[in-house]
Amino acid sequence: MDNERPSVPSVLDNKVAMRNVVARAAHGLSLTEKRIVMAAISKLDSRLPRAHYLPPERRRLRVHASEYAELAGVDQKLAYRDLMAACERLFHRYVRFEVETPRGLKEIKRRWIESVTYHHGEGWCEVTIASEILRHLVELRERFLVYRLRQAEGLRSLYSWRLLEFLLSHSKGEKGSVMVAVEDLKKALEIPPKYRWYDVRRKVIEPAARELALKDGWEICWEIAEKRGKAVAAIRFTWSRSPQRDLLRES
Repeated sequence: MDNERPSVPSVLDNKVAMRNVVARAAHGLSLTEKRIVMAAISKLDSRLPRAHYLPPERRRLRVHASEYAELAGVDQKLAYRDLMAACERLFHRYVRFEVETPRGLKEIKRRWIESVTYHHGEGWCEVTIASEILRHLVELRERFLVYRLRQAEGLRSLYSWRLLEFLLSHSKGEKGSVMVAVEDLKKALEIPPKYRWYDVRRKVIEPAARELALKDGWEICWEIAEKRGKAVAAIRFTWSRSPQRDLLRES
């Protein structure tokens, strides 16, 4: 590979925006794929009308190995490998929405991307965001969340990232409180159906809360909100983020 590639600006200060309904849906992405798709989405301007992005070339977004390395906290060699492997799978990934109707549950699947390209010589991945998912990413006026990619920098657990998005979808600012059914949380975070509350707490919530506290200054608390017999049916999250974390990054 050519070692004299042009420098690429940092991607970490880019903002990711999406409608809350997407943040609460099952994303169907691995951690590697999540980094690529969110880095690409961060290059959209969520304020622009959807019509601006209808031409495919305007939603064809490039993610460089150097950007992936920065976001993942890995070296460039590993970034090339991850990008190439993820490109093989990304075309088949989709968001899964569930909608309750009078006649039962309706499931909707929408692809993240319409096309994907990997350039072996230059070390970049280019994805074209699917037009059907675009409506949830641009022309946002209400019921949406925004965060900087820097807030997901170096995360080692997909559950941490998904919990961050799930809580932000219920936030006003960087604090909030929400009661959620355990089964709904499992669907949103794609936790194995066989997990009981003990497993969800020990293998998902506790490690995710610790990682978000360490890496981005979040204080996340939870308590049992509802039981059905001996089983935990719902929990209540409360959370806030320390503004000192941003001051430390700027110093």
